Amino acid sequence: MRRSSWGTERSTTPRRGRWSQAEIARLRELYGLRDEKSIARELNRPVGSVRKMAEDVFRSAPRTGPWTARELQDLKKYFGGTTTEVIARILGRSADEVQAQVIAGSSRPGAGRRTKSPSSSACTARAPTTISRSSSVARSRR
Repeated sequence: MRRSSWGTERSTTPRRGRWSQAEIARLRELYGLRDEKSIARELNRPVGSVRKMAEDVFRSAPRTGPWTARELQDLKKYFGGTTTEVIARILGRSADEVQAQVIAGSSRPGAGRRTKSPSSSACTARAPTTISRSSSVARSRR
């Protein structure tokens, strides 16, 4: 006997209509970290609908002036994974400002370098291994 599972089956056609709060929250989490196509697939929405909703969700008055610590943290989070335009949309900044901040951040001394602590085992120096002449001579006589 077959059980009915109302509402649990996933439609093969993209969903249309109003977005739920859960869908919008998931879009906020994923946008910029994944491409629009994979977000659309997960939310079962058309790619154009995902793009338009992202524009609406991240629409705000353009920010200018000094960057906050949170904005810099978000810039590092998204940089390299998406385009400058998408990062600008998420942060509410212009693409030129984002690009300028990336250039300014990469020109600071030590920027972009990751160092390990001296206590890390990967940083401990090993003495070079040398083979003495007598041991190499002994091996050749064998």
